[in-house]
Amino acid sequence: MRWLSSSTKRRRPVSGRLAGMCRAAKMAVLMDAIGDNIVPHGVGQGLEIHRQPHHGIRVWIAAYHDPNPLALVSRPIYMPRNDQRGELLGLCVTFSVVKVAFQVLIPFFDGNLAPLEDFRDSVLQIWPPSSPLLDWPPPLRFDQKSIQALAVRINDNREDVTMEVTLSVAERVRRAPSAEPE
Repeated sequence: MRWLSSSTKRRRPVSGRLAGMCRAAKMAVLMDAIGDNIVPHGVGQGLEIHRQPHHGIRVWIAAYHDPNPLALVSRPIYMPRNDQRGELLGLCVTFSVVKVAFQVLIPFFDGNLAPLEDFRDSVLQIWPPSSPLLDWPPPLRFDQKSIQALAVRINDNREDVTMEVTLSVAERVRRAPSAEPE
């Protein structure tokens, strides 16, 4: 996998996203298995055997920076409150691993997803790919507190959600050139 660079951002080709998406989806399935275990068995099995995402899975990434490098919010998504069936529509798992936050939506039914808040282009869809290149880092980054707002952007409307969110500017860290061996 090769990184294509520009003056201020790194661009990653779509071809490498499948592996990253599969890892994020596997993490979401594993986190569910440790907790409520509501994801159908076939979702994880398909990822393991076929190395392909279950149809309908969506994955987004965002920059993350916090002294606590690990965050996790798992939210079951139900039918809207006016629907009497109370069926489970899917699972949304939002988690961070060091400097990256992932959001994985595993739907249990086919359907369309309404437009989502992208926090001024700071949440980037990696699966299914929405563009051939991925600009990184995004303009803003999340922390332990603001990742809660990211977690509730996929909402089943059973409760009204209003949050005030403060995001920090994401900066690309420049490394000093390594010393040449003498």
